[in-house]
Amino acid sequence: MKTKQLLAIFLCSTLGWTLGNGLLPVLPVFAAQLKIPSSQIGASLACSYMALVVGIVLASQVVDKVRNKKGLFLIVSLILVPCVAWIGQAHSWLTLTLSTSVTWFLASITLILLNTIAGLGVREEQRGSVFGILATTSALGGLLGGLSLGAVADAYGYPKMFLALSGLVALVLPVGLFMMENEPGEPSPSTKEADPPKSTRETSSASFALPTAFKFLLLASLFAGVGQFVGRLGLSLFMTQANYSSAAISSTLAVGSAIILPAPWVMGRISDRYPRHYLLILCYGVGLLGLFTLSIATSMWHFWGVGVCVSVAGVATIGLGSALTSDFIPKQHIGRGLALFNACKFGGGIVGFATTGLLFQYVGPTATLAWGSFVFLVASGAILLSKKSQHQTLPT
Repeated sequence: MKTKQLLAIFLCSTLGWTLGNGLLPVLPVFAAQLKIPSSQIGASLACSYMALVVGIVLASQVVDKVRNKKGLFLIVSLILVPCVAWIGQAHSWLTLTLSTSVTWFLASITLILLNTIAGLGVREEQRGSVFGILATTSALGGLLGGLSLGAVADAYGYPKMFLALSGLVALVLPVGLFMMENEPGEPSPSTKEADPPKSTRETSSASFALPTAFKFLLLASLFAGVGQFVGRLGLSLFMTQANYSSAAISSTLAVGSAIILPAPWVMGRISDRYPRHYLLILCYGVGLLGLFTLSIATSMWHFWGVGVCVSVAGVATIGLGSALTSDFIPKQHIGRGLALFNACKFGGGIVGFATTGLLFQYVGPTATLAWGSFVFLVASGAILLSKKSQHQTLPT
């Protein structure tokens, strides 16, 4: 992949994760200010991530067929700008849920477009490194968002914070877009007549079947997503209950993201030489450690440690999982494969948010963290089954 292309995708992806990861710790605080109870906060976030998954699934059906991915990216980005500002105007559970759901839906489409462009342009021997570099944007976005969004919200209020964030979206996404070259594999106007016959494309699509190893990877992504978001929302609820400020809560994301910033790239480099499966299991184990730490946390540095562990479980697995997806799925279907992987991860977010809010309010913190620990163990078992099934012949 050319450096300019990688830089453009990196820039746009960083902004996307600043929006997503940066808002995640402070949205429960914003909701609490609107007098929304814990169970409804979890339901609101679950609805938002349901919209995100719907966006990913819809995008996966068309992304491999769309020629002008840059044009689609520009259209979605322009619609995204006012939607981000709309969140700050929420005054009830319904308006907060609607605004965040629409925003997450649009953001998911940009995520799939960026991942597809990257997947088409990367060579096999670069997969771990390139997806590792791009996975660092999740940590970098968490760092930037964690350092700024909570502090801005405390100083100027949430409406102005969301307005400023929408302005940043309007500035950065078009800049990144115009830095991009033509998508890898996109024919020029003079060569469009050389497309394969429609019947050939339909046959190729119809004959595509997901490898068993990839199905287990999807299962692992789903359960790991549940565990990660149990940890993320649980951390915010624990600290809100203890009367920490928005800046203090978002600082857990900033500290965690700063410490693990190089981890996705390092793990990506290692995974180009050694099995990626075991590195994924290691990341899930770190997430499990974070939930245990949260159960005994009594001071700020404890919560920072939880932030580090949750960030490892979420950020480092993005690059490793995307690289594994590229290993399992043929190039002509890479957009669909990456979309399914991300859909399962964020589908886990739906379950994680919904169950965390309910368990925290009606059963208690201990049951909430026990549930998160259980799903991390299930995810590790699914990865082992994926490794065992890897000898299956990949589709062509």
